[in-house]
Amino acid sequence: MATSSGHQDVVGLSPDPFGPPGGPEGDPIRVYVEGVESTRGLADLRDIDVSHVHSLRYLTAPEATLRWGRGHTNGAIVVTLRKR
Repeated sequence: MATSSGHQDVVGLSPDPFGPPGGPEGDPIRVYVEGVESTRGLADLRDIDVSHVHSLRYLTAPEATLRWGRGHTNGAIVVTLRKR
């Protein structure tokens, strides 16, 4: 059985979930895994085995800004992993 990565699942959310690199405002979409901001952004999603993902959620810019503060012009992706 083939496994997919979190990145593949995000890309599958819509035909073009991220638009051009960096999004329309030039800011990257920030990625948070278990509440910690990813150092490599979307690239870190490639390293997550989808079988370990409990939930994957996109937050709009206003939602992400409310939660983490400024700098979320293009929103954020929040990944919660399954408990082992």
